[in-house]
Amino acid sequence: MTARFSRLQKPVASAMIGLTSPLLPCGPLYMIFGLALFSGSVLKGAEFAIGFGLYTLPLLWLAQSQFMRVQLKMAPMKLLRIQRSLGLIAALVIAWRLRTALGIEAAADWVCYPF
Repeated sequence: MTARFSRLQKPVASAMIGLTSPLLPCGPLYMIFGLALFSGSVLKGAEFAIGFGLYTLPLLWLAQSQFMRVQLKMAPMKLLRIQRSLGLIAALVIAWRLRTALGIEAAADWVCYPF
C-alpha cells in the first residue's frame, strides 16, 4: 500500500488519504455521525456533520502545520520522547476522567476536595 502512494504525486496521495480517513475508527467522528443520524431530518444531520467538518478543519490544519515546524527543529529522539510523554499524559487524563465509569468507586476517597 505504501509503495502505491510513494509513486503518486504528493497532492494526489494526500487527497486519497484525506478521502479515506473517515473510514478509520475515530470515536469523536463516529459520535458526530451518530448525533447527525438522530438530528431528526436528513438536512439537519448533513448540516450538523458539515459544520463539524468545517469547524475542525482549520484546527487540524493548524496542528499539523505546527507539528511539521517543530519536527524540523528537533532531533528525532527528542521528538519521540515528547510524543510518548504526551501519549502517556493523555492516557492518564482519560483514565482519571473515567475512573468512576470504570467502576473504581473508591477513587472518590483519595481525591482532594477543597470544600
